Amino acid sequence: QVTGLKFNDIYQKNVFDILPDLKKHWIKKAPASKKELIIRKIFYFDKPSTGRLTFGFSLSTLRDAHHNKCGNILIFEDLTKVLEMEQHLQRTDKLAAVGKLAAGIAHEIRNPLASVSGSIEMLSRELNVKEENKRLMDIILKETDRLNSLVNEFLDYVRPSQLKREPFN
Repeated sequence: QVTGLKFNDIYQKNVFDILPDLKKHWIKKAPASKKELIIRKIFYFDKPSTGRLTFGFSLSTLRDAHHNKCGNILIFEDLTKVLEMEQHLQRTDKLAAVGKLAAGIAHEIRNPLASVSGSIEMLSRELNVKEENKRLMDIILKETDRLNSLVNEFLDYVRPSQLKREPFN
């Protein structure tokens, strides 16, 4: 069912004909010691209808009542969705780290902007300056406001949106 193949098409066929990528991970030699051989690996299967699947498999030795090897037990698990979720979480974590970094940078930009604009406002009120210099001070104030506004927009963009939580069945 997972592969999308029909039972009649795969019944009594070699597993490597059905799952060709599996062969790369298969160990043909028995171990030198008497310890059980257990292998856990990942391989890929190109499903005709939906694309590539990621399978995990465990391979262990099957023994009879006299402890003689009589075959192998091969157990598959479709890990496609699990790995996709892990990758999504990793991307989310990276984006969250970038968001924190952006917030820190924005804070470091805002502090000098506040100092510059506050200082210019005080100087413009307390000093008698020529009209031309007053106009230059107004330009500085407008530009610091514009930069502050830009930093606010950037923070709004990188800030994670609030989750809307609600119960469900």
